This record gives sequence, C-alpha cells and structure tokens, in this order.
Amino acid sequence: MALFIRLLGLALMLVALAVPLLRAPDRAVETLVGRWAPPPSEFMDLGGQLVHYRDEGPRNDAMPIVLLHGTSASLHTWEGWAKALRGQHRVIRLDLPAFGLTGPFAGPYAGRAYNGTEYARFVLDVLAVYADPAKVNDALVDRYFELTLRAGNRAALVQRAQSWSRGEGVAHVTGVVAPTLILWGGRDRIIAPANAQRFAADIAGSQVQLFDDLGHVPQEEDPARTVAAVQAFLAALPAPAQARALSMRE
Repeated sequence: MALFIRLLGLALMLVALAVPLLRAPDRAVETLVGRWAPPPSEFMDLGGQLVHYRDEGPRNDAMPIVLLHGTSASLHTWEGWAKALRGQHRVIRLDLPAFGLTGPFAGPYAGRAYNGTEYARFVLDVLAVYADPAKVNDALVDRYFELTLRAGNRAALVQRAQSWSRGEGVAHVTGVVAPTLILWGGRDRIIAPANAQRFAADIAGSQVQLFDDLGHVPQEEDPARTVAAVQAFLAALPAPAQARALSMRE
C-alpha cells in the first residue's frame, strides 16, 4: 500500500508538470538566448543545425571531458561539475538535439530518429568539424551564427536539406575537362577523405592533395598552407590553362 501511494503521488506530480507544459505556446530560440545562453555559451552552425555549447578550461588539455545530459535536460545540468573541473580540465558540454537551445534535428540531420545511435553520431560531428578545436574562436562562431540569422537563411537551409540527394551532380563530374586540383582534409569526419580519390578517378588528369591534420574546412583551418597548394598548382599550368581554370572558378 505504501508503494502504491508513492507511485500515485509520483504520477500526480508528473501530470501536474505536464499539463502546463502542453498548454504553453512555443517560443522562438531568440527569446531564450538572453537568459539561458550568457557567456561562456557559444553557438555552432553544423551545416544548418544550430548547436548550443560551452567549452571551458585550458585549451591545451590533451584529454578534454565531454559532458552529455539526459532526456529533457540541457547543458546547464552540469554547471556544478563544470565549475569544479574547468580549473584544471577542458570541459565541453552541449544541448543535444530536441533539448535546450539546440532544438530539434535540422539541416542535414532533419528526420533522424532521436535515439542513442543518432545522438552518438551527432556528438562526433560536433567534436570534428575542425581537426583542431582550438581554432574555433569567438569570432568564427559569431560569423557562422549571425550570418545564419539573416532573414530567410534558416528556412532556405531546411529546403536545401530536403532537396539534397546523395547522387546530386555526380553524373556531371566525369565531364570536367579543366585542370583540377582536389583538396581534402584527412580528418574530415563529415565527408570522408575517400571521396577525394573518387573525384580523382572521375576527373581525368586531376591531382589530389590531402592535408592529414585538417578537418572539414581546410581553407579555414589553415588558409596559408592550403592556398599555397592552389598557388603552386596554378603556377604549374600553361598560360591558357590558367585562364580557363580561373574562368571556370568564377
């Protein structure tokens, strides 16, 4: 009887919490940021998926601690732990999709199931966008975040994700005849480096340069080294070929 009474009390408490939650109207993420995302909160645009996260502690920590919250929670649940750990450790925490300020799966993740497998893949994507996370600074995050807020951009990203197909444009690649240099980050976990060799096989006479220590956006992670590869490639072309390559790029 005592157990029954405790279970009944728990059920009534859950109902009391659920009723006002179901009746409350949705709120735009912009109305919540001021209160729930003060510094050190940051936002990452993961190909159209907005991610709310906090990255604290020494950036040179060789073994960062990643804290993942549970159902209906948010990164704030780890505040006590983060406060205790960030003095000596790098501590990364984020709002998982469907919770907190990250919101539901969007962009390339739209339509995915909210299960352990998809969450695991998502967390890995968040941690690999850059091969060296230390290069993700405040200015970079601000740029991605603010430009995503341009009126119409988010809706367009959703439409882009809905219309995208894995085979998009593949048939046209084999028709490329211009001198082609293929650059790829060897630590790209979003589009596998093996795709560079596929492009090379499809484009006759193309060259591949893989940057083993860079990730998905090598032109941002190491602009000096990657543009040097392009400059060397262009310098080696005959003059007419240089003109064609530049014309096609424009």
